[in-house]
Amino acid sequence: GKHPDIANLIPSDIEIRRNYFFKPLSWLGSSYSVKNLLEFKCAQRVLVEGNTFQNVWLNAQAGWALLITPRSDDGLGPWENVADVTIRLNKFINVGQGIDIAGTDNYFLSGVVNRVLIENNLILIQNINGEDHRLLQFTNPSTFAAAGPNNVTVRHNTGLILSVGGGALGASVFSEMLGAKADQFDFRDNLLSNGGYGFFGSGGSVGSGALARYFTNYDMLNNVFIGGGPAGSYPANNFFPNDNSAVGFVNFAGGDYTLTSGSPFRNAATDGKDVGADIAAIAAAISGAGIPILPAPKNLRVQ
Repeated sequence: GKHPDIANLIPSDIEIRRNYFFKPLSWLGSSYSVKNLLEFKCAQRVLVEGNTFQNVWLNAQAGWALLITPRSDDGLGPWENVADVTIRLNKFINVGQGIDIAGTDNYFLSGVVNRVLIENNLILIQNINGEDHRLLQFTNPSTFAAAGPNNVTVRHNTGLILSVGGGALGASVFSEMLGAKADQFDFRDNLLSNGGYGFFGSGGSVGSGALARYFTNYDMLNNVFIGGGPAGSYPANNFFPNDNSAVGFVNFAGGDYTLTSGSPFRNAATDGKDVGADIAAIAAAISGAGIPILPAPKNLRVQ
């Protein structure tokens, strides 16, 4: 999070794989300041894969598990940015809120977030308090910067609001662009709790209204909003089952969010796969199954 002392430096080519990020629940209600579990302020070409994120709540920040938020450190680093980030095959459990992407610094000139892929993640808001209990959020908090975040793809994620620790009823996605609209937004094949608001933007816009208000060149296809709707408020080819029992989970009460063979959303994604995350693939990525172990180097001498 520190401002680079070298002009135009952006930390690059970063892999974060098979880690366990958590806050001890003993800190809840204590004097410890809790912010988030992982945050990117200046980085490019980043892979976040096969990690578990657990326990984060409303405290010094709003309870987000993972944030992308460029910071130019009081204007000293206007080149600072976050770009080319892949977040895939991760599990977020017992979090107040999921993933937040801010397109720019909200106080000083910075770069604009570009090319982010969020794919095959399981996000569970449960048993803990977040400020708004949102699964995903996309904003541009700056009125003087260019559009952003741009070129964001969100596909094949499962996000469930299982319970909230108080406050707002939550939402699938919140969006607000104070500056120019975000460009190139692809949102498809996700399986999400609607919460109290669904896919919405500030000012009360929902579904198609929020997309038109805050995005250009966007697609919203074959998503499931559990308990959401009405369908007429959203683009065509999205689905709105009444409740979790209508989805067809293998064992919702037991925490297995794989779809049954009889689920109406089995093989219903745009690519012919199941809507939502590949739960088995997430488990394999976290365990490291199928990942080759590199042999130790031979004749290594440290001088």
